[in-house]
Amino acid sequence: MSKTTQNKINIFPILNLTVLGLIFLAVAFVLFNAQFLKDSFIIWSNPTSPTVLSLVEDGGMNGKGQFYYKASIPELSSAEDFNEVCRKDREESDAILGCYTNQRIYVYDVQDERLAGVKEVTAVHEGLHAIYERLSVGDKNYVNGLLDNEYKKLANDSELKERMDYYARTEPGQFYNELHSIIATEKSDIGRSLEEYYGKYFSDRQKVVKMHLSYAGTIKALAEKAQKLNDEISVQKSQLEARIDNYNKEISALNNSIAVFNNNANTAGYYASQADFSQARRQLSNKASLIDKEYDAINLEIQRHQQLVEEYNQTAVQVNEVNSSLNSTMAPKPS
Repeated sequence: MSKTTQNKINIFPILNLTVLGLIFLAVAFVLFNAQFLKDSFIIWSNPTSPTVLSLVEDGGMNGKGQFYYKASIPELSSAEDFNEVCRKDREESDAILGCYTNQRIYVYDVQDERLAGVKEVTAVHEGLHAIYERLSVGDKNYVNGLLDNEYKKLANDSELKERMDYYARTEPGQFYNELHSIIATEKSDIGRSLEEYYGKYFSDRQKVVKMHLSYAGTIKALAEKAQKLNDEISVQKSQLEARIDNYNKEISALNNSIAVFNNNANTAGYYASQADFSQARRQLSNKASLIDKEYDAINLEIQRHQQLVEEYNQTAVQVNEVNSSLNSTMAPKPS
């Protein structure tokens, strides 16, 4: 009987290679998606409150933009808590409304109804910092180029330049990071490529821009009104002082003329006739009547001046209230 030889196939090396491949793919996935997995776990373990989430929802961010916002464990903070985290290494004279630090977002809970939208704009601004931080080196270089082009188009925006100079002092090396948030939340008309990039994170970016323009317009209008009233008061004050000075001189001259007239009237034979006396007296009376009218006119001008001063004071109070609302370092009003 002849022997038959069977060739046995060992499947274990193949299985080992397959398992090793799967392990390699799993490790590679974790390495390349470490931040995403971390963010997902943070969102799962730290649910964002509806109130805090609504800030970026109302600000026009889509699901992807909201993902990075929620991954930063956003917090709407009172002044004391906010300053504990966000005032470090900042210039004390400037209003700080939000900060992104250690992959956490803090938004100051501004209460002034005249500043509706400021919390939403701040939340979106800080959420964009979380997005920018997670961009790859290649994506950052691309986005920075788009931001550069946009900034050059805004060369005449002195206010923007002043803000970027401020960030250069307080946050060295964060120029593009800050510009990335500012342009998205404050500039309506931007280049198509940059708009398409922001479209990854917004369902309607114009919502947040409109909010910014609204409260910024309120602040600007109050400041311009106060300045206009101040200038008008200054001009009116100078004119009024000159007018009062001239009035006082005319009163002094009239009193001297009356004294001379009285002396002449008491001097026998000075006036040749009753007609001469009456004419001199009438001239003084007419002069006194004109001065009386000037007195009344000056008093009306003084009243108008006082009304302007009162209007300015009321406007200045509003300006101070708004500035205080934006300044988390100010003590709250006494109850």
